[in-house]
Amino acid sequence: MELKFQAFASGSNGNSGILSTPEGALLVEAGISRKKLFDLMEKAKISQDDLQGILISHSHTDHCRGLPIINDTLNLPIISSKGTKEGFRRYEFYDLRWKQVSEKSLILNPNSPLELGGFQIHSVPTVHDALGANAFFIEYNDIGISVITDTGRILPEHFEAINKSKITLLEMNHDIPALYRSNRSKWLKNRIRSTHLDNSQTVDVLNQINTENQALLFGHLSGECNSPIHVQSELLKWGEEMEEFPWNCFICPRHSPGPLLTLSGGDKLSSSEASLDLKAIKESEEINKPSEDLLSYFS
Repeated sequence: MELKFQAFASGSNGNSGILSTPEGALLVEAGISRKKLFDLMEKAKISQDDLQGILISHSHTDHCRGLPIINDTLNLPIISSKGTKEGFRRYEFYDLRWKQVSEKSLILNPNSPLELGGFQIHSVPTVHDALGANAFFIEYNDIGISVITDTGRILPEHFEAINKSKITLLEMNHDIPALYRSNRSKWLKNRIRSTHLDNSQTVDVLNQINTENQALLFGHLSGECNSPIHVQSELLKWGEEMEEFPWNCFICPRHSPGPLLTLSGGDKLSSSEASLDLKAIKESEEINKPSEDLLSYFS
C-alpha cells in the first residue's frame, strides 16, 4: 500500500494539494488554475481519472477560485460545509457556473465523517471569518492526514486530528514583528491576527504533538509578513536543545509545489526533497543574525 501527499500551492495567492492512494485520489482545495493543477498532477504521476472528489475548506477565493472551470472538466463531487456551499453563491454575479458548483456540493457534517471511496473525511473546526470554515482530517486504511490552515487559534480538535495523523499540513502564516512593521492597515493587521496562526502559535503546537506523526508541513506563509527564514528562526528557538527534529519537517513554498511525500506500508516515509536539518539551521548566519526588538514595530 502506498499513499502520496503533496501541497501544490500554499498561500494567499492560491491553495491546493493532492492525496493519492491505490484506490483513488482527493483534491484538497482548488485555489489554482486548471492548467496548473493538471500540469502538477502529471508531474506527480496522478491521473485525472483517479480523482474522486474535491474538498474545499471555505469560500475565500484563494481556496476555491479554480472550482468552476475545474468542475467543468472533471465533474466531481465537491465536499464542503453548509456555510461554504452557501458562500459559493456570492460569486454568481461574476460567473454563473458558481450556481452549479453550489448546487452539486455535498455537505460535510461536523458531527460525522463523509465516506467517499476508501476515504473517511472529517470536518475540523477553525476560527476564521468565512461562514462554515473548517479544516480536514482524512482517514484511509487507518492512516490519517490533517490539513489545518486559516485559523486564528489552535483548538483541542486540531490536536486530536494531528495526533492521529501520519502527515500534517499546518498553517504558519505570519511573523508578528513582520506583520506590524508592514504597510497594511490596522484593520487588516487585526484581521490577520484573529484569523491566521502566527509562527509562535504554530511552534507552541509542537509541544503537544506525538512522534507518531511522520511529517509536518508548514504552509500558508504570508508573502509580505513571513518567510522561510522567519519560520526556521522560530523552529530554531523551539529546538535549541535538540540535535534533530522529532519529525520530518518541511516548509511549503507559496508559488511552487512542496515535497511529494510517500508513505509505504503505512509507516515508511520518503520525500522528493530533504527535510529541514536542525544542525544546518543552527549554523546558518542568515537565521542567527540579530533582529530588532518587537516593541520597535509598534512605535
